[in-house]
Amino acid sequence: MNEVKLTKTEIAVVKGINSSLNPLRKKVGKLDEKIKELQEERDGYLAQIDAIEEPIRRTTGGLSPQEFLDSLEMTETVEAVAENAVSTEVLDEVEF
Repeated sequence: MNEVKLTKTEIAVVKGINSSLNPLRKKVGKLDEKIKELQEERDGYLAQIDAIEEPIRRTTGGLSPQEFLDSLEMTETVEAVAENAVSTEVLDEVEF
């Protein structure tokens, strides 16, 4: 580390700036604590979700309940479209 020589006035300025930053550092520390608590709470919820979804994932081949339901909905849509598909066969000509 380089040795820095400051005057008494410069040292006083550095001390003043440092003391003015202390409240901000405390706020950052409190926010860090809140973030940690919220992250732990979030992780707990995710663990619950995973535990509840696990049997469904084993049954559906790895799909979450939402993914499975989305695939069912897509299948139903495809079937509905197939039932109402427009025929491409040519009909007898109609005269007007």
